[in-house]
Amino acid sequence: MSDNVLRCCTLFDFKDAKKFVKMISSSANFLSSIVIDGSLVGIVEFNERAVKLQELITVTSDADRAELLEALPTMLMDGQLSAMVF
Repeated sequence: MSDNVLRCCTLFDFKDAKKFVKMISSSANFLSSIVIDGSLVGIVEFNERAVKLQELITVTSDADRAELLEALPTMLMDGQLSAMVF
């Protein structure tokens, strides 16, 4: 694997529902504008247990970015939700 590949883990804790939209918006911006081709990205949602929303994929196209954007949570579950983009 090349040293130029972005490997990142971003953790979001949505205990404050007011911050949910901002966090998702920031995540969408990160996925669509900052993640470079060749980066490995996946999405996990967790509250009491982890749920894989998107398998780890190598981003190589806008279609890959769109797939990741579609996997982002769209609402809070039980008032609390956490998501990790890795």
